Amino acid sequence: MTMDRREALKRTAVIMGGALSASSVMGVLKGCTSDPELNWAPTFFNEQQAMLVMEVSEGIIPKTATLGAKGVGVPKFIEAMVSKIYRKEERSRFIDGLQAFEDECLQEMGNSFIDLDDEKRLQFLQAKNQELKDYARKRSSERPFFWKMKELTLLGYFTSEVGATQVLQYKAIPVEYHGCITLREAGGKTWAT
Repeated sequence: MTMDRREALKRTAVIMGGALSASSVMGVLKGCTSDPELNWAPTFFNEQQAMLVMEVSEGIIPKTATLGAKGVGVPKFIEAMVSKIYRKEERSRFIDGLQAFEDECLQEMGNSFIDLDDEKRLQFLQAKNQELKDYARKRSSERPFFWKMKELTLLGYFTSEVGATQVLQYKAIPVEYHGCITLREAGGKTWAT
């Protein structure tokens, strides 16, 4: 089952509250997709950065009944987006933000994000998520790093085959229209088209 990239992009924008950066849109339209590859060898990130991106993306979308971010290749997708689609200054801000994220984790949690147990990782990610809610209310000019990380994770996940077909519902050509029905009557999942 293949999904039109523009449709996947629209659905991800809805999930993100309608806010996707121009770089993210350009990347998906140019062909960046997440590959379900478990043996990912980074070509742009150093090993520490790659490990951090893998663990943060998996913390955002963990494995449940379906594969998590790592399982569908989101870390490789993020690297492709940052290295091939982002402009030089955007790449720099992303790398600086990744380092600031790690430094803040070391200061607040006493350890690297990679070395935290699951409970402490969740606690730290929930604090970062709360900061995003505060940012959304204030709307300062520069989006926080964690916003960009979540955006890339969700974009990579929901444009992957697993995200588009196993998490979201997908029919290439829905043939019936049912106006006022509940989500449960429509299949129980949000639609990908």
